[in-house]
Amino acid sequence: MLKFTDIRTAFEHVSSGSYGECEAWLSQEKSKVFMKFDEMITGEKPEVTAKELKNGDWIAIPDKRDLNLGKKLVFRFAEKHLPECDCFEVERMFSKRGAYAQWRYFLERHDLLQKWYDYSDQAEIRVLKSWLNLEQITYEDTDGSIVAPSESGEDDEKNGE
Repeated sequence: MLKFTDIRTAFEHVSSGSYGECEAWLSQEKSKVFMKFDEMITGEKPEVTAKELKNGDWIAIPDKRDLNLGKKLVFRFAEKHLPECDCFEVERMFSKRGAYAQWRYFLERHDLLQKWYDYSDQAEIRVLKSWLNLEQITYEDTDGSIVAPSESGEDDEKNGE
């Protein structure tokens, strides 16, 4: 049985690098999650071959950008937790390079950093579980319960809301 904690770890791995740099897949049939690391760094051979990934039942795990958890999530947080004038400042911030560093500094100044981390974390969990449902993947949740996808594969949870 696939475990949500393993899937989430792979999701964080995929989201940690530049777009397309880090990769991970899951196989419901094999109850495995596979993360691709640079062989030069780890010195290990991959457990799964490229041929198996292409021909098998492996599904690529998306990253944060694939699930709209980038700056759109920042804007949703700002709309929910900041006055309108600060929302304009956040929009300006994200129109330039280095936005996330500025965003962190902004949150620290407004004593909202932990609130942002909590909001972002919960959004990631909701959206990742929604993606699993859409892909019709059954998994073991963090509390040990088995979560089977709905028959339609659709979910009301969208974009971290």
